[in-house]
Amino acid sequence: MTAAGLLATATSLPQLPDPSNPFQALESSEKLRLLFRKYPGLPDQLRKIDAATLPPPEAKPAIPASLLKGLPPKQEAWNHDIGIQNGKEALRKARRADGEQGDAIREYSELILHLMNTENARTDVDNILRQKMAQEDTKLIERLMAQEKR
Repeated sequence: MTAAGLLATATSLPQLPDPSNPFQALESSEKLRLLFRKYPGLPDQLRKIDAATLPPPEAKPAIPASLLKGLPPKQEAWNHDIGIQNGKEALRKARRADGEQGDAIREYSELILHLMNTENARTDVDNILRQKMAQEDTKLIERLMAQEKR
């Protein structure tokens, strides 16, 4: 689940719990709502961390493609693994930040781990997450194979 999704979950109206949702413990957490009230800048911080996991926007090259032939590519093509690495680095930097911003991310991380571990005792979150990741991986492989056939 993305940071934006967690934010929406934390601030949404109560709904019937979805047993297949591995983040169901977050949906009704008053502690999470209080944390967002305590740190009003936290949602923006989480959006920035989430944005680090996304592919970079397509920028039109300033140099014509014909002049770039034979040159090594400037950067590696974006993929899911690069997005995860970028997100991890953004989270590390946010946790190390001084002041209220660093405190907010550290408290948020601790609370999320606590809530998920507490809920983990009641449901099999790990298996649900593995299944969702396997489904995403399958979709990615299918897209790559479809692109390869073109």
